[in-house]
Amino acid sequence: LVFTAAPTGHRAGAAIDTDGGNFSGDSEKATYWTPTIAGLHVGVSYTPDNTEAGNVTRAGLQPLGNDNAAGAQGEIWDIGATYKQTFQGVGISLAGAYSKGKLEVAAAGSDDRTEWAIGGQLSYMGFTVGGSYRQDDQGLTGNNEIQAWNAGVMYAMGPWAVSASYGKATAEAGITAGVPFAGEDETTMYEIAIGYTVAPGIDIGIALIG
Repeated sequence: LVFTAAPTGHRAGAAIDTDGGNFSGDSEKATYWTPTIAGLHVGVSYTPDNTEAGNVTRAGLQPLGNDNAAGAQGEIWDIGATYKQTFQGVGISLAGAYSKGKLEVAAAGSDDRTEWAIGGQLSYMGFTVGGSYRQDDQGLTGNNEIQAWNAGVMYAMGPWAVSASYGKATAEAGITAGVPFAGEDETTMYEIAIGYTVAPGIDIGIALIG
């Protein structure tokens, strides 16, 4: 769910992560995608054990390589949907995702993990505006949510495109793995980019990120 409209493919920096439904990583899972009907495309997946991905929290990377490890998430359900249509020259692109995991073994400060995200774009006569929002409780108790959003605008003319985007992420104060934090952590980033399409599927670009 990256909707910053930046021609270089960035999303206002990796720290502003507005992707949703991604904490099951590349663990083995069963996935089903529906056919696209009237612009609507829906996908559902089930991950029995999240044993091949780490859980990034404010306390660091929590390894989940062992089944039934303390704090590990299992029985993860992911559902996502996209909708794309054009009405009288106005392009509409919407997306949403929701993920829910189950705590395998009780651990201090840990809980079932829930994450969701939404995003969208509108385009007209070369202009595109877009934005997205993500919320993740990190599988922790207390006030430990991560909230991230970004927004951007792009103008494309022929093979050229120029864009500007801005994003912000906030990690709430609380307790992670039993360690208290004082105050919130915030990250803000911006991007100004220029892109050029050399040929179908071949793009080059330059971006200023701060």
